[in-house]
Order: sequence, then C-alpha cells, then structure tokens
Amino acid sequence: MSDFDPNWKYGHVTRDGRKARIICTDKQSEYPIVALIRRDDVPEEEYSVSCNTEGRVYKYESSGQDLLNAPAPMRKGYINIYKRASTGRVCAGSVFDTEKEAIEQQVFGGAIFIKTIEIEFPDV
Repeated sequence: MSDFDPNWKYGHVTRDGRKARIICTDKQSEYPIVALIRRDDVPEEEYSVSCNTEGRVYKYESSGQDLLNAPAPMRKGYINIYKRASTGRVCAGSVFDTEKEAIEQQVFGGAIFIKTIEIEFPDV
C-alpha cells in the first residue's frame, strides 16, 4: 500500500509533518496534483506545490514537501481473550464498541475466557 492516495478521506500532511490540502488533481503536467501547505514561518498562510501522482515534489529524491496520507483517527474497542481448550492457543474474539457488550459475549466456541481488554486501532 502506498503512503499517498489523493482521495484519502482523512486528508494529507507533508513528509515533514505540516498540514496540506489538495486543491487540484488534474493539472495538465507531469506534476498534476496541486496542494496548499501551511508555512512554518507564518502559520496562518499557505503556499502551493505541484506533485506527481505519487505525491512527490521531485521525481528522483524525497522532500519534506512530499505529500502523505494523514493518519487515520484512532478508534477504541474491546475484545475478549480466550485460550482454546484443545490446543492451548490464545486467541481473541470480535471487536465490540463497549466493554459491556464484550463482557456479555464471553462465550467463544468452547474456549476458556481469560480477560476483556480495551484496544485502540486506526478507524480505516
């Protein structure tokens, strides 16, 4: 999977961590993507860059201005941990939205319940 998708629903950042907004993906050029990037020295201002379809400002080298997908927001959930009686292997069940839901669903195909734990994962 590429680190850049111009249609990524969570927005974009530069390789050096600044916010970026794609305003055009069909410029008639070898660099068809036009993005606005927040300035370091004047944070309330943006400047424009052109990138290729891989989000790169330069064809043959990396730049702090290259575009990347912004991280997806994190989501919390709860899973039950089990030990399979037949093999002794530890496994996990489904992800539940609430701890209460997870605790209510502690049955997992004859496995021995160990614990309900909270997890955090990207909401993609």
